Amino acid sequence: MADDNKIIFSMFRVGKSFPPHRQVLKDISLSFFLGAKIGIIGLNGSGKSTLLKIIAGMEKEYQGEVTFLPGYSVGHLSQDPLLDENRSVREIVEEGLKETMAIIKEFEEINNSFGEPVCMRILIRCNNLWTGRLYFRKRSIMPMAGILNTSLSGQWMLSGVPMAAQE
Repeated sequence: MADDNKIIFSMFRVGKSFPPHRQVLKDISLSFFLGAKIGIIGLNGSGKSTLLKIIAGMEKEYQGEVTFLPGYSVGHLSQDPLLDENRSVREIVEEGLKETMAIIKEFEEINNSFGEPVCMRILIRCNNLWTGRLYFRKRSIMPMAGILNTSLSGQWMLSGVPMAAQE
């Protein structure tokens, strides 16, 4: 069966009532194809949130059948999430994006370190190495390392990357 015709979820004759006699869902049957975009529209109190809770597995007491294709799952984001009132919205969002925030923090630390004296000394040393200011006996060691003088102008190459000639 082609993936676009694969049914990954179905419910058959699902119903839900709340005591004492409030029925919000009655004989609902539907199926979702892989990749389908689903919208649920209805009046307030018509059972939209209850239906989504049944699909997400949060609501266990209902009539009918709900089936997922093995290997597929569903999540639920409440329309009224329970949040810690002692924390800012930013703190709550950062908690949800913890891994991404750690990468951003590390990037900022590395970026901020570029202006520090130790980092500047390392960058200057790297630059000196690339421009050939540390001499390493160009005529003996550099050719063995794959660094070749490729022109009469004294231009040096390291694996195809030009280096400034320093005599």
